[in-house]
Amino acid sequence: MTTAVLHTSCASTVPGVIIITLNLLLNNATYDNRHNANLSEPAILRCEVVNNIDDESLIWYRGTGQVDIKSENSVNVSSICIPELTIEDNGVSFTCLLKQNTSIKLSLQMNVLCESHNYSDLAESSAAFYYFTL
Repeated sequence: MTTAVLHTSCASTVPGVIIITLNLLLNNATYDNRHNANLSEPAILRCEVVNNIDDESLIWYRGTGQVDIKSENSVNVSSICIPELTIEDNGVSFTCLLKQNTSIKLSLQMNVLCESHNYSDLAESSAAFYYFTL
């Protein structure tokens, strides 16, 4: 029996071929999600290719900008570290994707917490919040 790696966009069934679906894990999740982290603390994001036979290169985006990572941190498993979260990191999406097939990707949205407050809950009152902090 032959083993073939087919990406998730391939839906054909071939007799005698075992289909292995190539997937990603982002912070141990196989789905887009949110990441809760405390203000002024570091956040580490980890992306891993699963069910791969050959080495796969990974790339990261913070919002719409590509994150610069070292080549040795881009093959099969990749991590990025935000040394100190700020309020500006709240709501930002971080996306890990395969370099050869960018349709295979996972994203998480940063949810920055301060004490017992969730900054995403302040979105509606952010104008008043900033008014009083000036």
